[in-house]
Amino acid sequence: MTTQVLIFNKNGVAVASDSVLTIENGNSLKTLPNSRKIYDLPTPHKILVLQSGSVELNDLPIEIYLVKWGQSLTDQLPTTRDYALNFVSWLGENCVGIDEKPEIKIKETVEDFLIGIANQVGGLVEEGCPASWDPDLESYFKSNPVLAKNYAKVMKKVIEAEIRRAEDSYEFPFFTDETARRMLPPVLANELVAEWFCEKAISPNLRQKLVAALPLSLSRRVATHNSQMNLVFAGFGGNNMTSQGINMVLERAHSQMIQGWIVKEYNGYTGGTIVYPAQRQAMRSFLNGYHDRLFELIPQYVKEMLEEHTNSKLEPGRVATAKKQVETDELRAYLVEELQSKFDIFAQNHYSTFIDTISVMDVSGMIEIAESLAGMEILSGHNSSSTPTSGGLIEVASVDLRSGVRWHKKIPLGSQLEVR
Repeated sequence: MTTQVLIFNKNGVAVASDSVLTIENGNSLKTLPNSRKIYDLPTPHKILVLQSGSVELNDLPIEIYLVKWGQSLTDQLPTTRDYALNFVSWLGENCVGIDEKPEIKIKETVEDFLIGIANQVGGLVEEGCPASWDPDLESYFKSNPVLAKNYAKVMKKVIEAEIRRAEDSYEFPFFTDETARRMLPPVLANELVAEWFCEKAISPNLRQKLVAALPLSLSRRVATHNSQMNLVFAGFGGNNMTSQGINMVLERAHSQMIQGWIVKEYNGYTGGTIVYPAQRQAMRSFLNGYHDRLFELIPQYVKEMLEEHTNSKLEPGRVATAKKQVETDELRAYLVEELQSKFDIFAQNHYSTFIDTISVMDVSGMIEIAESLAGMEILSGHNSSSTPTSGGLIEVASVDLRSGVRWHKKIPLGSQLEVR
């Protein structure tokens, strides 16, 4: 994992990041030192990009894409958000690293959706029933009319449930339903459905409904990918008078088929803002004035004490016991809610004072705070019983309207930390 901090205010933005790369090695974790996680764009651009999560996109280091994209830019873009969206557009034209053509990826994605339906149906009908794509299904239905009706009910239930689930899922803002329908025409959708569901497996009306809904399997986040990459674009566009930040998640990139979304936007105009896109527990505890782990345990302590108190005073009889248990559950819920409210108020008051200070700092002060918070999080990780997943040298950079990007501690490739 990664430790990163971004501090925004009206004067600019300061960023700090650890430099350890953590990879899975079987059932264990392996860490590699001196990995770049902050990238700057060439002059005249006043933008930094921070990367966490997966370090590769389409099996290539994200650094390759960011460097090539930066070289393609000329004049400043109007806003920081425009930089983030421009990177997405550029990926749609220049993504490499996957041998598959977009048509193959589209087919695989849709087939995964259809296979999931077929497997669910197969698990819900009687054992021995042929698969939904098996031509023998017709003869099976002729000899088992009762089971054929049950099969039809199951198929309808599963398909409608999967369509609802896709409709309720988040849309990929960079790959919309309209784009999906363009890339998956009805002719291709019909062919794919026919491959996995023979004529007798699904009614004509239901088949038509499934065909019409197939683009959703492309444009919606039906499941979370294991290799998500988090990018934060921070700095100033040509029209920005204060610092801005865009937090973006990317999953996959194919030609005109970018799967990802914008998580949040930050604006220094509203005052001080502290963003920690990766590991954050120690930083949150410090900033809020309490320890997160203690807060997590307090509701459990309340529950245990109430149960102990209740068990010692239970009246005999099942009705009395049940009544007392209901009263205890209501009291427990009330106390936990009150504790949550009190902690939130305390944390907000404490945090507000800190943010008020941040909002009037100059960039040099923000740099010191960002580096200190990153160091605190790294130290906390080493104090844990588990293997630390962040550490190493801390890179530090800043962006302000007058000076643009300035590096304060940077890891050049193949050498030691450079302090400026």
